[in-house]
Amino acid sequence: MFDRLVVSSGRAARHRSSTSLGVALLTHASFVGALLLVPLLCPEMVMPDPGDVLAFVGPPVVVPPPLPPRAGRGGSPPETAGPPARPAMAVKPGAVYAPWEISDHIPPPAEPFLLMDPAAVTDGASWGPPGETGIPGTIGVPAEAMDLYAGGRPEVAPPPLPPAAPAPVRVKATVLSARLIHRVEPEYPLAARLARKEDTVILQVRVDESGRVSEVTVISGNVLFRQAAVAAVRQWVYTPLLINGMPRPVMGTVVLRFILR
Repeated sequence: MFDRLVVSSGRAARHRSSTSLGVALLTHASFVGALLLVPLLCPEMVMPDPGDVLAFVGPPVVVPPPLPPRAGRGGSPPETAGPPARPAMAVKPGAVYAPWEISDHIPPPAEPFLLMDPAAVTDGASWGPPGETGIPGTIGVPAEAMDLYAGGRPEVAPPPLPPAAPAPVRVKATVLSARLIHRVEPEYPLAARLARKEDTVILQVRVDESGRVSEVTVISGNVLFRQAAVAAVRQWVYTPLLINGMPRPVMGTVVLRFILR
């Protein structure tokens, strides 16, 4: 077997090594060229999505601008631009002109208070609270005007109270019965009729100035007859009682007898 082995010569070995070196260089050059040309020709295949990259990056830190230096603590105040120059125009008296610009800020009045100089007063009035010579400055109130409130507010008489209702005049039962001009008989209660009950109900009534019954109070009597007695007496009418020509209310007693018939 070894007799057939062919040993290559030195020239063939050198030729084979140079060929392998050239193929390797060509392969590396092709690979490097591909790495350089692919991003230029197809950037979307290489460049990632900005949203995917920003997902791992925090928001940028915005640094606010420095504040202007305060007055009185060193530093010069910031320069403010003055209003733009406006062309002068002739103003006609009585004419109406449109404003140059409309501002959202309403400035305060130029003179919120009436300034008065005590030295300019010539009528001899003193300025300040009563008993004092004046108030330093230019704002003041005449002492004569403050004298009106020196003694406090004037007392005002309260409104008159309405006249009290006259007290009722108490009369006997016979007198009250004699003045009755309209009588309504009470209905006999069905429950008392079925129970064969009879009773006497005594009521205290108040008659107003017109002769109408205004109040009824039960003094005594069976419960079965009280409601019927009160309902009937409330409809009674009496002759008004006159005292010194004036009608007066009356208080008296009424007796009602419930008898089976």
